Amino acid sequence: MPREPRIGIEAIESDGNYIFSFANCRTKHTLTMDSVSVYEQGGSGLRAEPICRLVATHLGTIWLEAWTYGTAPAGFRMESCAPLSKEHVYEVRAFGTKAAVRKFYVGADSGIAPRGPYCDF
Repeated sequence: MPREPRIGIEAIESDGNYIFSFANCRTKHTLTMDSVSVYEQGGSGLRAEPICRLVATHLGTIWLEAWTYGTAPAGFRMESCAPLSKEHVYEVRAFGTKAAVRKFYVGADSGIAPRGPYCDF
């Protein structure tokens, strides 16, 4: 059985924005987050460098319930952020109290389709 707390990642598109939410898999409570990175998947796997990276200004102290791709919420700084391309697969990695990974696909209509379960237990 995995140790608590496990991070679940949800990915949705709303009014042209990509929104990622993070919560404890069992309780759905918000957790502290230290960084969120998005990687593009190519023919040979993930790119080595993230295409977008959000980092907390004070590690272990900032609660992040949701993040709109390309923005820097209070308490975070954006290190880089390239636009997401249609018909591509990406992987979002969240690190904080624990770590989580979830893949998602951006379709031709700019809609987002998460791949895999919200929590992988």
